[in-house]
Amino acid sequence: MECIEIGGWVVSVDAERTRATYASIAKGGWENCGCTYCRNFGAVVLKSFPPKVLAFFAQAGIDPLKDAEVYEFGETSPGVRSYGGEYYFWGRIEQDAAGELQAEPKFQVTFTLPSALVQPEFRADGAACFLFSADLPWVLEEHAT
Repeated sequence: MECIEIGGWVVSVDAERTRATYASIAKGGWENCGCTYCRNFGAVVLKSFPPKVLAFFAQAGIDPLKDAEVYEFGETSPGVRSYGGEYYFWGRIEQDAAGELQAEPKFQVTFTLPSALVQPEFRADGAACFLFSADLPWVLEEHAT
């Protein structure tokens, strides 16, 4: 296992096992749902997540397009909506830190034990949750409904 730091948190990650598990997952939660909010998330995740988060995902073996769950909380300013969501990996939390990454848009990271929303592929001892909240742009031509 490799230790990785992000936003003041330190986690141990089995990247090889995590990468192999993501390869077995057909679609992310946003794609399985397909609502307007989720489709917008899928359209912006690779462009709007902070580089530090995408680098963490790459190092940890997490596929950013295969969230376990994503949820939308409403508009925070014109053209910007508040999102939250969960991703999973094999590993454990080594050091807690409550903090917000210094990135635009606002992006907050927390690591927790798995919730009831965990994908079946991660329902075993040794899974951990990357929980985020972020302000993300609305890029779809259709309006939020």
